[in-house]
Amino acid sequence: MTVNLRVFIIDDDYISNIVTESILQRADLPGSVHIYQNPKEALQFIRDSGTSDGQQNFRYLIFLDVLMPLMDGDEFVAELEKIPSLPRADTSVVLLTGSEYSYHTRKFEQFTSIKASLIKPLTGEAVELLLKKLYNSPAT
Repeated sequence: MTVNLRVFIIDDDYISNIVTESILQRADLPGSVHIYQNPKEALQFIRDSGTSDGQQNFRYLIFLDVLMPLMDGDEFVAELEKIPSLPRADTSVVLLTGSEYSYHTRKFEQFTSIKASLIKPLTGEAVELLLKKLYNSPAT
């Protein structure tokens, strides 16, 4: 059985999304990339696709901006983890932050789907290391 990634970039900053998408395209990840500036729309897509797919063999890799005007990262992850059809063991959220000082850490400790945090803008090297950490290979 082949496992595909569903990669989500969720960031209210359009330019950050372009940079992140470009870096992820160079990583040649198997599967689809979905980009959202509105985190509520991303949640709705994940809810809807989970019910229509019947939890097929997808791994979710979500690059999530920590600070957004419509819904902060912690609010997003709290709602994400409530989705019954979400394959919890195959969902990895990567927090994106604009600074090295991570004052958000304690707020996110309660969420099992958060696997890492990266500083924006992403680099190819950071993504490669992340993929090795999450999947033991450059691309799953």
